[in-house]
Amino acid sequence: MKKSKIVWALYIIAALLGIVFLIMLISSIAYLHNYAASYGVSMGELGGEAVSYVLSNSVNYLIYGIIIFACGRVLEVVEGLKNPAPEAEAGAFGFIPAEEVAGEAAAAVAAASVAAATAVTSEEEPARGPVPPLYTERSIFRY
Repeated sequence: MKKSKIVWALYIIAALLGIVFLIMLISSIAYLHNYAASYGVSMGELGGEAVSYVLSNSVNYLIYGIIIFACGRVLEVVEGLKNPAPEAEAGAFGFIPAEEVAGEAAAAVAAASVAAATAVTSEEEPARGPVPPLYTERSIFRY
């Protein structure tokens, strides 16, 4: 399946934000190391202030990168559902083509009707047919 330019752009932006996250993380840690060395304190003495400084300067880029990557992934999946490849099989998005579902449903209904016709009328519960498939060509869930 071919990805659109928007999906590629979102993936590239997410990768760039990941790189910026790493750069900001390293620079924040280097700044704290220099700060501690210049004032003669250890990193352990800075404690929670050091952790909050590092997180406040770097985690925003990581969160934005994850969100943009998720947007690109959702857009890719939605485009794949709107324009499925003709050679796509049941593994592409986990969906089974409607023709196979209809054929399997018809075979199951025929088997259930044969089983119901040959069932002995006793105290047993009668055989029930299969549940109709949710994704067929006449289904509203297809769109």
